[in-house]
Amino acid sequence: MINILGSLLNLQHLSMCHGFIGIIPPELGNLTNLKTLNLANSRLIGSIPKELGNLSKLEKLYLYNNQLTGKIPQELGNLTNLYELYLIHNSLSGTIPQSLLSKFGGWSFCPQNGTHFDNLDCSGY
Repeated sequence: MINILGSLLNLQHLSMCHGFIGIIPPELGNLTNLKTLNLANSRLIGSIPKELGNLSKLEKLYLYNNQLTGKIPQELGNLTNLYELYLIHNSLSGTIPQSLLSKFGGWSFCPQNGTHFDNLDCSGY
């Protein structure tokens, strides 16, 4: 199924919430016409692939309520059309990319605002 998803080049909206188990396939970065990617409330593990930064038309990215780990990729800062980003309720860590801090403001990521990013460094905001 992963190989099929990566070949649906005209796909604009992909919603597989509650139904995706495992890692986020890097091949999703091939879906350059994608405007919405919703993999929330699934059983995702591992890191967010840097290839998602190739989704230049992406407006909405929902990855909340999973078991994602690691850093938020710098490449997500390339998503100039992105206006909704939900990453809460994961186990992400590290420094938040400056491009995302500038776009959404540190309040979107910092734990003192109830977003549950307990392992992210908000000191730069």
